[in-house]
Amino acid sequence: MTDGGKCRAALNERDSLQDMLYGESELAALYAEAVCGSGAKSLRNAFAANFAAAAEAQYELLTLMTARGYLSPSPADGEAVKRAADNFKRACKSLGN
Repeated sequence: MTDGGKCRAALNERDSLQDMLYGESELAALYAEAVCGSGAKSLRNAFAANFAAAAEAQYELLTLMTARGYLSPSPADGEAVKRAADNFKRACKSLGN
């Protein structure tokens, strides 16, 4: 649409949620990288807390999108879930948690 020569774009709910999900995923990835690259324990802890908040927001968006029928995730195989859990536990140990 145009309005006085300016282009206007309207996102529907699904597109808006998808955009938010992408943003939270990118933010979580940046915080994870910052945690690994930080030398000071207090800074690492701050980045880890921000990572956890971004990961939680991402999960909430995934849950909402699934409930509204915008996503239909396929079930993960048990071995993939175990590997992911093991990787997460190792990451937490390296942070001292």
